[in-house]
Amino acid sequence: MSSFNLMVIIVLLIVIVILLITIISILNKKNSPKSIKKTEHIEEKNVPMPDISGLDLPPNIEKLSLPELHTIAKKIYDSYRCFDYRNMSINDLDKKEWHTWQISILLMIYKKNDDLFIPNQEEVFYNLLVESSSNSIKSIMKDLLDKYENYVDIFSGKDPLSREYIWSNRDASVIFYFLANYKSYKK
Repeated sequence: MSSFNLMVIIVLLIVIVILLITIISILNKKNSPKSIKKTEHIEEKNVPMPDISGLDLPPNIEKLSLPELHTIAKKIYDSYRCFDYRNMSINDLDKKEWHTWQISILLMIYKKNDDLFIPNQEEVFYNLLVESSSNSIKSIMKDLLDKYENYVDIFSGKDPLSREYIWSNRDASVIFYFLANYKSYKK
């Protein structure tokens, strides 16, 4: 073998070794704890509070005073609490059992920038709701407000709205939970 061929083989071996070292170091960087920590430490974007200022509610509900709203809302909440939604199955939570008149009363409390005091929330609401982030709750609440705006005819009157069952047990749960906690989301 000539010295030229030996030189070519040595150079090729050196290039191959350098390529292997480069590939191994790239793979190590991708799997290093630093890159894992970076992906785990992504901050959750703050979801703005749902805006209800432009949402129109039935005129008779808009006229109610805050004490009247609270009296009615307490009765609605007492019904809610009696059904023990915390322990219901997912299928039961998805049943549409709440009418628009009830939901309108609850939304009016939010529109008036008031809240509901609900003690022992861990005993009332299902765990997934209690463990959700404020951003998740605000996002779901925004979707519920959009649903209200898109599907409710506020001028149809109390009787038709009391027969309009388009709200699930889950929807009612989110609204109650939101009303009990939304002021702490503003902090």
